[in-house]
Amino acid sequence: MSTNSHEVDAENSGSSPALDLSPISHTSARWGETLGHSIVHHPISINGEPLDASLPTPKDERFAIVELSGTQYKVVIGDTIVADHIEGIDIDDKIDYNDVLLIGSRKATIVGRPYVPNTKVILSVEELTRDKKVYIFKTRRRKASRRLRGFRKRITILRVEDIICSDEDQNAL
Repeated sequence: MSTNSHEVDAENSGSSPALDLSPISHTSARWGETLGHSIVHHPISINGEPLDASLPTPKDERFAIVELSGTQYKVVIGDTIVADHIEGIDIDDKIDYNDVLLIGSRKATIVGRPYVPNTKVILSVEELTRDKKVYIFKTRRRKASRRLRGFRKRITILRVEDIICSDEDQNAL
């Protein structure tokens, strides 16, 4: 007789084991609220010395990974992000951004599934501008046919003001 419980049940009942194939419930608007997050502790630092878990981590030693318009950025407080153009904002606007995939420090890492709940990154808009010109040059050999076009993508330059997380996550960091 086998030690696998599914095989034991199948042998006893004479039918195949029932598998739970029900989909994950998507009752909430955001995945992070339904699925939660994981906390991974790092008891030893990179150089092999044990970390003192009782000391709180300063805010400037934290980092976060945020998702802005399909691109992931690793940010710390004070960083500048050059992102694709964001509609409906002006210079000096503050944005509370909730799509935080991960928060980390030397002591712990909090991984969202896919987003960390009750966490946000506060961004301020520094500049709305256009990127450097990209030239597109097409030619057909031996035909004296050429075409030169240029393109400048609209971009938004953002500055990270703060990384805010829940009290429970802040104690873990």
